[in-house]
Amino acid sequence: MNPTADTPMRYKVALSLVKGMGAKGTRYFLNHIESLEDALLHPQQLRLQLPRLSESILQQLSSTALLAEADRILEACEREHIVPHFYLDDDYPELLYQCPDAPIILYVRGSLQSWEHLRGLSIVGTRNATSYGRTTVSYLIPELAQRIPSLLITSGLAYGIDIQAHRSALEAGISTIAVLAHGLDMVYPAAHRREAQQMLERGAWVSEYAPGVKAHPSSFLARNRIIAGLTKGTIVIEAGGKSGALSTAHLAQDYDREVFAVPGRVGDSMSLGCHQLIEESRAHLLYDIDELITELGWSREERSPRKEPSPALAHRASASYSHPILRLLDEQGTMTLDELARRLTTTVAAMSDQLFELELEGLIEAQPGGAYRIA
Repeated sequence: MNPTADTPMRYKVALSLVKGMGAKGTRYFLNHIESLEDALLHPQQLRLQLPRLSESILQQLSSTALLAEADRILEACEREHIVPHFYLDDDYPELLYQCPDAPIILYVRGSLQSWEHLRGLSIVGTRNATSYGRTTVSYLIPELAQRIPSLLITSGLAYGIDIQAHRSALEAGISTIAVLAHGLDMVYPAAHRREAQQMLERGAWVSEYAPGVKAHPSSFLARNRIIAGLTKGTIVIEAGGKSGALSTAHLAQDYDREVFAVPGRVGDSMSLGCHQLIEESRAHLLYDIDELITELGWSREERSPRKEPSPALAHRASASYSHPILRLLDEQGTMTLDELARRLTTTVAAMSDQLFELELEGLIEAQPGGAYRIA
């Protein structure tokens, strides 16, 4: 019998706040009590049901502050349109539930409240993506979307490969999920707020952290297990020898999911991690999209009718050939402020103003090292 089947969410959220219990401990706890609500309202009875329960955990469960904090979180969730999902409830993602360290509560914000009918694929990689990595993502996702219209792309909204994966999914008209390392009442990095807002219309943000929780370095490593756990397969595109993307790949392998790595150019340090995964047989060598679909056990779907570009995209396409800066960036790929000013024979100050206006319009985007490229 599920002791939480009819339990109000406040008690489930409260349980997730208990420190020192962990995912396995929480599951053990739930399997040895009759009612979560009774356990939190009358914690003194737990000594009889769980005599080996630590004093630290018992004190937390006995604190009136625990339920008060849960109520505060639920009020913030309602205010920010965030939905908490408890790991024993039917609406919790099945693939993630299968992971032994799945979060007890998964917070979700967006239009995608149920993704069981979608085919999830995680794409991760370096934050310092090269044009090779970005081009690979830009090619891979639209091609996959044509074969698998129900494709769902999951990544971490970080710089580099992550944000390119989200952008390519949005442009291809498919759903995408951002797994965040903080509460869903904020967006980090702030530079990706526009894409984050767009994905709420067809996808979602997810996190194990309650509203108000700030990001910490350890949070980014912890969220990798959710990226790996939510999907059937993970693709690594450009990863250095110590890239955080490798931890996602290793976790996916631990969860018995399919892992793929895109080979890089000879001597390219940004692809060293991908080559290691392939050499150690931790990942399939990704060289063919149809082979990827076969390895995942997916059957090719009928193509959805090709959509006409939106007026905004049509405007951007035409602007890229009429505006001299956009035309030059379209030809060269990426250029720095100084290079653009020199090629277009203008001052650095005047060029900076023009670049700022184009960036505000969403037509270009800043890159590491002070370079710019077409958005």
